[in-house]
Amino acid sequence: MTGATELDALIDRARGELEVAEPPEGLERVQAFGAWSARQRTIARRVWLVACVASVLWLLDFAYSTWLFSFLHNSGPWRTGLALIFPLAIYSVVAQGARRSAYLWQIGVRALLFATCMVGASTSIFQTATYDSQLGIALGSMVPSLVVPTALLMLALLGGHGLDAPRRGVPRTGFEKVLSLSLVMGLADAAFMMFVASAKVGVVGLGPWPFILPLVLGAGAYGILHGRVWGLLLMALGNLAEVLLIFDEALFGSSLLTGQAAFVLMLTATVQLLLPVPVYAAMLSPSSAWVERLKAMDAPVARVLAVVIGILLALSAWLAMTIAPHMGALADAVS
Repeated sequence: MTGATELDALIDRARGELEVAEPPEGLERVQAFGAWSARQRTIARRVWLVACVASVLWLLDFAYSTWLFSFLHNSGPWRTGLALIFPLAIYSVVAQGARRSAYLWQIGVRALLFATCMVGASTSIFQTATYDSQLGIALGSMVPSLVVPTALLMLALLGGHGLDAPRRGVPRTGFEKVLSLSLVMGLADAAFMMFVASAKVGVVGLGPWPFILPLVLGAGAYGILHGRVWGLLLMALGNLAEVLLIFDEALFGSSLLTGQAAFVLMLTATVQLLLPVPVYAAMLSPSSAWVERLKAMDAPVARVLAVVIGILLALSAWLAMTIAPHMGALADAVS
């Protein structure tokens, strides 16, 4: 491909990305988009490499655990196959999504990875009601030790790339990174609650809240995605409801099967309640001089909070992996 043809292709892609007939700043805007696109391709290649290595390690670890725990006969091919394919499907979706420049794809990929970390930090959801599932014990060791570090590494590689580009119809607030992180974590919480509810429905007593709150968070995410204030308020209401219901043991109950899930959800919901504080301050006093200072801290604050959440999830996963082999004895002691 000649240089002129490459430039034409880049201009066409720039027009589609920028959603304008002509890039308004001419060649400089096209060159800036070219640099942005090159960085995204580099990130996508790294994420794809991590996904490939992690997939191979997962297959080897699963094969070894199948031999060690001998769970294929008791769990059956359907449950065993689902446990085998699920992380591979996540890696595939993330590797494909990292190549997309659309904002919704970038948000969805990060939400999926955070939800995966939350699942890995809640190994008790892999156990059955009698705590005797060899497959559950194996997953309680494999997911925190392999899947969670892989998801955190992918999140680190993705960083904040692609989260602060202008979007048509959405006004710029100066807090794009903080709002994007709030959107990511809200969707991750919703996905995590649905996963726990679907995994434990009929095994432990669950009320309607694990099915209602994801809808509230989803509606809030829709509002934030379209730049609506009510979306931010609805997301905060959903996070506050999570915390209150967990304290009241009304979200997942008090069962050991869901105690770790409630703890992880408490961590993420608490951080999310703090996330939009700068946005609220700017809304109450938009003309204040310190609002500009808050906007200048948007990216650093979002980065620090994302790292804090990642560290908390990693520590929770390590603790969950440590106590997973003792869940049976713990259940006997409680009963």
